[in-house]
Amino acid sequence: MAKVIASALLQMNWFRIPEHYWYQVAFYRKKLILLYDYLHSDNVLDRIKEVVVACKRLIIEMGMGIDQHGQEPTVAAARAVRNAIAHNALPGVWEVAGLSDPDQMIVEVQVAVPYPEQVRSDEVLAVLPFGRKTLKVEAGGMIAQGRAIASLNDINDEMLIAVAAVTVLIETTQ
Repeated sequence: MAKVIASALLQMNWFRIPEHYWYQVAFYRKKLILLYDYLHSDNVLDRIKEVVVACKRLIIEMGMGIDQHGQEPTVAAARAVRNAIAHNALPGVWEVAGLSDPDQMIVEVQVAVPYPEQVRSDEVLAVLPFGRKTLKVEAGGMIAQGRAIASLNDINDEMLIAVAAVTVLIETTQ
């Protein structure tokens, strides 16, 4: 796109442009010429193509977790992630994507839980055995009325329910 704009500006007929726009056009023309020259010097386009990496989603797993006693949103979130991955095996990731190590997978976790500010991210991500992991925690889930039991260290009647989506991606070059 910059190449098209730069070549159009280089061939532009200045007499068709109102005089009060000449300064702006000259300024942007100069910037585009510099950009055009940069992109065509020292194989910059080849280097950019090497760096461009896309991610392809292979699987999205969903789960739910509950902390009935203790009122810990981290516990509910970790259980939701564990539930999402509990009944899955991903040999296709290795075979189809040609990965040599399971930590080459990208694992994005999204959790909706009551009191998201109290979630300890490292404990939730520790549930995942492999991958380059990221966690996004947001307000959501549910608070259900339970029964406080003093011997279980309940602080109130709340049961915290979290939902999770775990997405497995792989990097591919475009």
